[in-house]
Amino acid sequence: MGIYTDIRRVVGFPSVTSRTRQSASHQMMSFRGGNATNDSNRPHCCRSAAICFSPFADVNTGWHHQRTSTVNMSSIKIMAPLPDSFKAFQFQTGVDRICEAYRSSVATMEKSQREAQESYANYEASGEDDSEYDEDGILIHSTRHALDYDEMNATLAITVVREAFITSAFHYWERSARGWTGLYSKKDTYPVLSKASAKRYAVCPRLKALNALNNLLKHSGSDKSLSLSRIRPDYFSPLFPEQDSVSHQTLRLRIRHEHVEEAFAIVRASGPTYDV
Repeated sequence: MGIYTDIRRVVGFPSVTSRTRQSASHQMMSFRGGNATNDSNRPHCCRSAAICFSPFADVNTGWHHQRTSTVNMSSIKIMAPLPDSFKAFQFQTGVDRICEAYRSSVATMEKSQREAQESYANYEASGEDDSEYDEDGILIHSTRHALDYDEMNATLAITVVREAFITSAFHYWERSARGWTGLYSKKDTYPVLSKASAKRYAVCPRLKALNALNNLLKHSGSDKSLSLSRIRPDYFSPLFPEQDSVSHQTLRLRIRHEHVEEAFAIVRASGPTYDV
């Protein structure tokens, strides 16, 4: 309730008291008499017999809504622009939530990875080998190979989490920017959206590379990899390290923890900010 009370104070909405509700009820009853009354002449507070304010902020439009519950009448909305300070709070706390979700998720995956590595190392140190082969020499069972596979899966799971949250962070910026600019058409691609957004808020220069990385994660493609590798070679590692040159056939995307944290910082610096 505290934050909503502050919003009402900042935006200028009057508080709702029992007297306000009673007055609205009496005036509303007069409007519901035998003679039709022009609805446009009715005060906002008198358009329902019982008014219950439920304020909330629209993350896309940046408007504060004050919704009313009505008796036998259509609900109405009173809208007022939110101050930039609240837009900044709204945007930055959204980034915070994505950061916290990532760190919690990756911590769980890293714990699983450590446990898998420990299990494999302990089995190797024991000197045991229960590998079984059929008459053709095909391996049909091996604890060592099973533990090695578990370790590989845990490592890949961390990669999935990192890539997923990079995409999540960029899409959060994209949705927010569409709300700031009002650009929702399919034609409003990143170049259009970022240019319009820059007229309102700062846009981090590295956001362009983050957009390219997001597209690569969603759609893949050797051309996208080669193009991105020219501006962010640190996103990649050679598939065959022994080769002197890295061609587009040997590029391997390798997202590290610091890349994810950087993505959060890029998004955070590409929207409204406020001083803590």
